[in-house]
Amino acid sequence: MEITQSIINSILIGSFYALMGLGITMIYAVTKMFNFAHGEFMTIGAYITAMLTSFYNLNLALAVILSFIISGAIAVFISELIYEPLIKKRVKTILLFIASIAVGISIRNIIYMIVIPRNLFYIKTAIPTRVVFTFGGGNVTNVFLYVVPTTILLVLLLHLMLTKTKLGTAMRCVAENSELAQIIGVNVRNIRRIAWVISGGLAGVAGALWAVYLIAYPEVGWVNLLSSFTASYIGGLISFSGTIIGGYIVGIGENLVMNMLNKIIGVDVGYKLLITFSILVGIMLFKPTGLAEISLPKIKFFRKSMK
Repeated sequence: MEITQSIINSILIGSFYALMGLGITMIYAVTKMFNFAHGEFMTIGAYITAMLTSFYNLNLALAVILSFIISGAIAVFISELIYEPLIKKRVKTILLFIASIAVGISIRNIIYMIVIPRNLFYIKTAIPTRVVFTFGGGNVTNVFLYVVPTTILLVLLLHLMLTKTKLGTAMRCVAENSELAQIIGVNVRNIRRIAWVISGGLAGVAGALWAVYLIAYPEVGWVNLLSSFTASYIGGLISFSGTIIGGYIVGIGENLVMNMLNKIIGVDVGYKLLITFSILVGIMLFKPTGLAEISLPKIKFFRKSMK
């Protein structure tokens, strides 16, 4: 049935938005800035995996891991080169936002400069899409089985890191009050570095899996940024749980709801971003804090927890 396939596709796309949204939320929580260049790390991850699997026959799992590492490394490098000096100067948040726009445009143009002369504008991984089994009339592909379990695994690892480790406690301290965290002995700058690695890495994994799902091209991160930001905004820009829920809400809106509108009133599915904009504006108007109350356990600021 078409509705079953739409639900399957919604879960698949929602997983991409959840991964991307988590990275956006993490950086906003720790630095209080919205990283407009976040989508470019997705593009980097997509190209890395597409090239490694297509040209070097590298195992997909290894390619995804390398995408995480390289994208995370580039993210923290850019942070140290551009954002940290601005933070040190205590510039306004809007200037960090503008800087991230410039960074995003610069990365995208560098990618253009690399891929166009080498005829690498569009690259597909060497992994063919195939139907593994059918469920309720809908096809579940190998891509779905790559993307959704990987998303679940990364979400679980992130949750365990944030709730069960000293590093996670420190990150949550910085997210709630960086000045107080520094007073009790947390190295705030190191926490920001780690946050950038994780954020860029998650975007890189999303891009790697997107290259398996569809194709790698220079604007793949840019075109997914709005939907990912909407997922993060649904989570209030601070709630990881809310961001995950937001990712799947946007995925359902862009697929299941859009397909229903197509069947009922003939709206072309190409206008799916109208759904995303509607969700974003609706949240801004009627629930500006999003699902911020759906958050990880409250932080206790005790020095002994840092030891």
